[in-house]
Amino acid sequence: MPSVSQLPPLFYSVGVRIEALKERLNELPMGKFPTESGKKLVFLFLKGADRLKSLLDKRATEWLENIRDRESIQASVRRIGNSATDLFSYLEYIETFVFEKTRSEIIIPFELLIKEYFPQCQNDIFIFYPQWEYNFTYLDLKKGLRKALFLLTKEEDKKFFEDTKRIAMISFPALERDNILALVVLGHELAHYFDVDPDPVPDSDSDSSNNKISESPEVIDIVNKSIPKNKIDDWINECIELYPAPGSLPPLLADIYYKTRIRSELEYRIPFWLRELTADISAARFFGIGFYLAMNELLQLIVTPLSSPYPPNSKRLAEIAKEIYEKEYGFEFDVMKQIGKDLDEIGHDLVERVLKMMESELKSVSNTSARVKISKADIAKLTPEEKRNRLDRFTIDIIEDSIKPAMEVIRRKVGKKIPKDRCMHLTGNTLEACKYLRSHIPPAEKLGSQPIKKSDYFEIRVILNSVWFRWLELSNKFSVFVGEQSKFKDSLNNYYDEVAMLSRHALRAIELSSFVREHKLSEENCVNEIFVENKTLKEENLKIDKVGVLGKKEIVNLMLCDKIDDDKINDSLIIMPLLDPAQICEASVDLTLGNVFIVMKRARLPLLDFDKICRKNEPVDVYEFQEIVQLRPDGTIVLHPNEFVLGSTLEYISLPNDVMSYVIGKSSLGRVGLVIATATHVAPGFRGTITLELSNLGSVPLVLYPTMPIAQLVFHKLCSPVKIGYSLKGQYAYSTGPTFSKLLMRKRRT
Repeated sequence: MPSVSQLPPLFYSVGVRIEALKERLNELPMGKFPTESGKKLVFLFLKGADRLKSLLDKRATEWLENIRDRESIQASVRRIGNSATDLFSYLEYIETFVFEKTRSEIIIPFELLIKEYFPQCQNDIFIFYPQWEYNFTYLDLKKGLRKALFLLTKEEDKKFFEDTKRIAMISFPALERDNILALVVLGHELAHYFDVDPDPVPDSDSDSSNNKISESPEVIDIVNKSIPKNKIDDWINECIELYPAPGSLPPLLADIYYKTRIRSELEYRIPFWLRELTADISAARFFGIGFYLAMNELLQLIVTPLSSPYPPNSKRLAEIAKEIYEKEYGFEFDVMKQIGKDLDEIGHDLVERVLKMMESELKSVSNTSARVKISKADIAKLTPEEKRNRLDRFTIDIIEDSIKPAMEVIRRKVGKKIPKDRCMHLTGNTLEACKYLRSHIPPAEKLGSQPIKKSDYFEIRVILNSVWFRWLELSNKFSVFVGEQSKFKDSLNNYYDEVAMLSRHALRAIELSSFVREHKLSEENCVNEIFVENKTLKEENLKIDKVGVLGKKEIVNLMLCDKIDDDKINDSLIIMPLLDPAQICEASVDLTLGNVFIVMKRARLPLLDFDKICRKNEPVDVYEFQEIVQLRPDGTIVLHPNEFVLGSTLEYISLPNDVMSYVIGKSSLGRVGLVIATATHVAPGFRGTITLELSNLGSVPLVLYPTMPIAQLVFHKLCSPVKIGYSLKGQYAYSTGPTFSKLLMRKRRT
């Protein structure tokens, strides 16, 4: 850039703004982004800042050489400054896309899910942004960036963004970041991303981000032809009766005035309806019945005014139900009828309940009452609000008639985009995963024959659906006590505790499922030999009558669970996930390191006085001196000499009531100074991940990473089972990661 002294102050201020932008971008914690999308977006913004800098240098050269009119140059520099400000505003989205604010258990699998089913999206960027407002939204940031960076031609656009077709920013309420039930609604926002016409107009100049199903020429043309002219005339007459024409307009002008008004109303609201209903239909196909249950619950909390441009809640639920279960269109109609016959009593009742809910939605739409005419005398009695509501209902009626034929085209296009083989069908897997959740086991992979065949993981969509079926069970169980005031309060507290636990286990299951998926076993001979060996041990059908340390035969047989129910699970040893059958050793099971840690912040705490904590009941706020650190699956953490952190096993453990275990460190790690546990006893009936107290007693820093072998679990058979297992009374039961010390914990500050 030429010398600042030869240029007006405007150039200097804009240049400083661009340099400040680059400095902020370079300071972002790259290692804390849960996926590669965050890094990609940062590099894209740095590239954008360089482009703005080059444009500013060009304007400076033009100023000094008097190539252009100086007033137009200053206007151009101001626009560059405004663009730098716009990029600054986008930084908020990037800075919140870190582990501390988002849910990597949702983000990572969602991104993998999209890229698995839509390979053309491999280079697209996804940002999940938690916001304070209670709302779920979708935004394509690429449009804003294109405008801010003055990318005027297709060649410039392609050169800058390269293979990135879209930058999808999906926001959700930060309040719900731990609530898996609410996060299922993200399926609707993701569906806006799917809204791309599979039958684009040939030789169209528009890019794929603008080529939406809901805005395709075919759909728009059908809508324009389907607007009911007779109802438009009735609407105008109703307007004239409800509201006198402005001023003293003659009848002809009044007719033109109201016709213009209804046309503008339809032009404004119909695109909203088409866009939202297209997303609902797409999400229903891709996420299945769980999405219907999520929307059914969420829309009860959100009141959509009649004057809103968005479709009424009843219309949205009816379209979702129609896509899933309606006889003519529903991709699940035959499946749900059949699967309901092949389930146990609980599963059958759950499916029947969902069927009744969807059937009632379809009947409520088909039984909409005809419009009732009103006399002039009654019109005079209406309040202004009642008049508006009456007119808004009439407008909704016209919109429904206008889009009805277009919705058939949209269904066909969505069906082509997401065919039946990509739809989320209800299968026995969903209800099997629901059984795991009922027993407080994260359904990451299938149990039963885990040590003798390759891991079969539950897909994220199956887990999301199973969560909502489990919620149906809980809500039904809670509703029994609604009329009994004496039991209502306790039942309500238990319900909230169960729902919170359900969220934790489901999020853990999604995370573990992605680990299993990323660490599929290879087809090596040594691995196959281990499978054959374990199968031989299973065929011996060994009965474990003796007490003492269990060997490999006893461990394999304890892990075999032919049927998943409470009794079988209570009698079985569960280690989930078992990434490699070689983890089962001759007298122990190797455990691997998880990806969540609790790190001490020494500077924030002078000391811990147990006399005050235990005897004087003055608990400490652990969040003052400890923080949670979460790594990507390929991330690392450095444990420095004399440093102490809390980690946990990747595996979720469930012990039978007649087996206890000890956590023992691995010799190879102990020889370099790593101590993995100071509290080694695991009680009978324990369920959860095992918290590891990690200390580096050596003289050099140690690099730890998720899935590395970290410890061994040795099992002891008891003389007789305990009456009450640890999971029913223990304070660290059902943990899904490292847990703060309960001795120190108190209610977190808000």
